[in-house]
Amino acid sequence: MGAIFRVNIIESENLVDTLKELKKHKFKITATSLQAEDSIYDVEYKKTAIIIGNEANGVSREVLNLADKKIKIPMLR
Repeated sequence: MGAIFRVNIIESENLVDTLKELKKHKFKITATSLQAEDSIYDVEYKKTAIIIGNEANGVSREVLNLADKKIKIPMLR
């Protein structure tokens, strides 16, 4: 509980430009995708930007193309 208060959240007017800038500074871009093989539990999160899409549309194709890794968030059973 309360982890959200320890995570840096960035809002951006142009996500693609922001991600390109982050990549210049050696950040890894990780995006959620239903087609991903790895789950959120399979990733090391050092110097990583995480992109989470909305439930209806997910992450845009343009952002997925910039991602270094794609992950899925497994459903709880």
